[in-house]
Amino acid sequence: MEELQNLEIHSELLNVINKMTCSMLEIKQKHPTRIDLITSLDESINSLKKVSLNRFKMQNEIEYLRKLNLEWSLKCLKIEQKLKELEDKSKVDTVNLDYITQLEKENKELNNKIELLITNL
Repeated sequence: MEELQNLEIHSELLNVINKMTCSMLEIKQKHPTRIDLITSLDESINSLKKVSLNRFKMQNEIEYLRKLNLEWSLKCLKIEQKLKELEDKSKVDTVNLDYITQLEKENKELNNKIELLITNL
């Protein structure tokens, strides 16, 4: 929808440029001595052409930026998913580490008891 509106605006701008060009040519033919008016119209036409060109360039930049935004959004989503996976893995690793630490503690206690039993025998 937005693209259609942009094309319509651009078409209207080109139509204005063409009408002004025709008017300028008519003035040149009918009133060749009106250099001031002809020059003014020519400058206005050139300004409108620059606006049209800048609009086209800006539209291309906007499309490029939209594409980049989409690509970066996708990358961001993938990173967020990976981060969640890593957070989940970290939680599991933390639980496992706690369990291993507890087992090591129990193992030490058992070793101490065994040593005490051996010493008492």
